[in-house]
Amino acid sequence: MKKIIFFLYLLSFDSIAKEKLTGMLGANLGDNIIQAIGKENYSKHEVNYDPKFKKDYQQFEYLTSDNYAVQIFSERKSKKIVYFANIFATKNTKECVKQRNQDIIDVQKKYILPPRRGQEVGNFGTTTKDLIAFGDEEMIVNFSCITIPNADPNIKDQYRIEVLTRKFNTFLATAK
Repeated sequence: MKKIIFFLYLLSFDSIAKEKLTGMLGANLGDNIIQAIGKENYSKHEVNYDPKFKKDYQQFEYLTSDNYAVQIFSERKSKKIVYFANIFATKNTKECVKQRNQDIIDVQKKYILPPRRGQEVGNFGTTTKDLIAFGDEEMIVNFSCITIPNADPNIKDQYRIEVLTRKFNTFLATAK
């Protein structure tokens, strides 16, 4: 698997990562979704898996290869991006954790991540998650390994690099 630097473009060596993290499509938190992905992709890649998002948020998904996808959420009214994730299929959880830990070290050598760090390990419904998060009052950056037992075996184990606003994280935690 390629190093995280290729997956998260950081625009300046002296920058703070919380201001410069972007997804593979070059989008930043707060960018206008239509400007970031284009009008054609805006209607072509919108998906609605969960009705709790439909009123306030839009979800977009790009499958770029057999083992990689991009996921983006934006506010429905303002069209501002509030979440993006680079998602990679991995062989197993052990491989994922090893890659994730190395990616965090590599990123921290060159960039400043949000200051607060935490780790969550456990089961969330049927999904098993091992997540290391960096955050502050504005945003969260997650490096997580997820196992979805009932998923297609090719995508059952996933490595996710997620960047989201604190507001969207609160919505996810409280939405029913």
